[in-house]
Amino acid sequence: MKSFLLICSLFTLAIQANAGTPKVSIQVQIHGERQDKERGSPDQSRAYNLIVRVTNPTPLPMEGLTLKWALYADSLQRGTDEIILEKAGEQTFNVEPSGRFTDVSTAKVVFNWTPQHSERTGSGRRVQFKKVDETGHRYHGYSVQVLQNGEVIGEAYSHAALKNQQ
Repeated sequence: MKSFLLICSLFTLAIQANAGTPKVSIQVQIHGERQDKERGSPDQSRAYNLIVRVTNPTPLPMEGLTLKWALYADSLQRGTDEIILEKAGEQTFNVEPSGRFTDVSTAKVVFNWTPQHSERTGSGRRVQFKKVDETGHRYHGYSVQVLQNGEVIGEAYSHAALKNQQ
């Protein structure tokens, strides 16, 4: 019986030693709103921000956490197929214990682009149309990391490929 208790207690200690830093749960909502533009203009503009809900599953409060976030854009320059960092930021926050959560809102980031379109040239019988290439930066996705003492304890990405962008 003593050996059984010894083995169980060693097993419990081994599990606790391997547990490491507690992880947090992350849910991300993205909010986008159209920006007012000149009527009849092909230009597009949208402002996006993230609302990140961080949940603490542990029985202890987590203080001094850092939220690192980034919003990415597709570069619409002709001949490129790039994903570029549009804007990134960091915020510090705390989360209460036992399943409570904190919502952290990021700054709004405006994305401006002009889709491919045609423009009318000439007048009367000589009306022609010329093709205009798309330009600007259109929203692509986000990445979010929560750090405690410099160690990542939670992360979320809109696309798995963005994990390599940070």
